[in-house]
Amino acid sequence: MKKIILILLFVSLNTLLAQEYKLGRGYEFYNQDNLSLNIGAHADMNYHTVDDEQSVQLGQAGAMVFGEYNSKFRFLAEIGSDDIFTYSFMHSSKSTDLQLMRLYGEYLYSDALEIKIGQFLTPIGIWNRAYIPVLRWSSFTPYVAQGFFPKIIAGASLNGSLTDERSVSYSIFYHVDGEHDTNQNNIRAKEFLGGEVRYHFSPLAKIAIPFGRFRSDSSKEICVFYGANLIIPFDKNELSSEFLYKDGEWTNQMGITDKWQDTAWYVQYVQHIYKNSYLSVRYGEVERLRSNSGIKWNDVNNVFGYIYRPKTAFSVKLEYRHRKRDGLNPINTDESLLSFSVLF
Repeated sequence: MKKIILILLFVSLNTLLAQEYKLGRGYEFYNQDNLSLNIGAHADMNYHTVDDEQSVQLGQAGAMVFGEYNSKFRFLAEIGSDDIFTYSFMHSSKSTDLQLMRLYGEYLYSDALEIKIGQFLTPIGIWNRAYIPVLRWSSFTPYVAQGFFPKIIAGASLNGSLTDERSVSYSIFYHVDGEHDTNQNNIRAKEFLGGEVRYHFSPLAKIAIPFGRFRSDSSKEICVFYGANLIIPFDKNELSSEFLYKDGEWTNQMGITDKWQDTAWYVQYVQHIYKNSYLSVRYGEVERLRSNSGIKWNDVNNVFGYIYRPKTAFSVKLEYRHRKRDGLNPINTDESLLSFSVLF
């Protein structure tokens, strides 16, 4: 797998030297008979400190082949990982194997119906759908994207607009594969059905209601979840928020049904300050509300960041996060993160 990534990147760099290229759009190496083929890649590198511990990381990265046929059929294949290599100054380094992240084809029948089949992003929320790190305003993952639903599924989805003016859109999906994705922040689910309904104020502003149900034998939970999310860009600024509620249960070896209810949410604001510079602030929280075992917790974090983004496909982020957790396994930490993200 690693050799494939290196070969693709080597071919990309060589062809880019000889051809006109725009960062973030990949390189089109074939366009004939209504078929276009492109190669691209993305990477996120960072320097992370948590209290007195320091590490450098090649985090989420991947290489992609994508294209379309007759403007009706589009496809993408990606090999990569969420955490390729981490070197800790106090502990041993670690690496993860590259794997097939995404592999799908989608058919655009009309504005009302798009059919997608394969392995792809779960079409829910704001953070999960902005999959590539450079497209996000922060390198710290909020709680709504950790443990509340599988972020990548293998199955099929129906997507489209419910109105002629495209003000209302939908996604409905079903996961048919087994528990295969072992990347961080993902849940390996055997049964997963869900969707999202959105109202669009404008092409970039929306409010949405996600919902779903999944079963995971590895994390021992059967969960129903629902929530809401909102994104409102204005000028070069942006306000966004996500909320999720999860109702879970599992029958343990003693035949007793464990039950719990969790919530997670965040509010994030990004302010343009000068040319290619932005400031961001985010408040997020996750809480176990109820549990028949009596185990509860409340985890809060505040994130402040400076973002330098000369192009949409390249950014440098300097961020600080304070995290405090009460209840089970209490935590009180201060973190800083310097990251470089690029989409080739």
